[in-house]
Amino acid sequence: MADWVGSDMQLIIREQFRSIAFFVLWVIFSYIFGPVGSILTLVSWYWLTYDYAIHERGELEFFRRVSAKLKEKGISFDAEVLRPLIPRNMALYIVLMIIPGVNIVWGIWWCYVLFRDPNLHFETHEHWEYQLEKITGEPGPSVASELPLDILKERYAKGEITKEEFERMKKDLSAE
Repeated sequence: MADWVGSDMQLIIREQFRSIAFFVLWVIFSYIFGPVGSILTLVSWYWLTYDYAIHERGELEFFRRVSAKLKEKGISFDAEVLRPLIPRNMALYIVLMIIPGVNIVWGIWWCYVLFRDPNLHFETHEHWEYQLEKITGEPGPSVASELPLDILKERYAKGEITKEEFERMKKDLSAE
């Protein structure tokens, strides 16, 4: 139990809501001091790139624990990430964006990474969700898809309504 609490606490801290102060500073510096705003833009790009790798590691730890518990019950669940995200080196990314000539190609690559990493992460989610759907089975029919008369009969059979209420409600349904 202690390993769950400790890991959960780390996950809670890692996934908690963060202040918008950086965003506010970025907007102010972008309009007032262009070069500082540009550097802050690179830093924010880096954090966007890095955040998915951190997030994925937290989820992987959670699903490994779920997999271990399911294995104890004889249920197979593959918690591994199909194509893991790699943490990026902040210094390398920012330095390559500052070097003239290289920055154009590197900027295009970085934009590609900013879109690719979340998509890879969500492919892993699809893998996990597919397995969980197989374990839990297909969802049953919703109550809304049942006919009103069938619901009424079920309530009467369970004793939730009296015979008089059943007859009155049945009459109301047939009047519609």
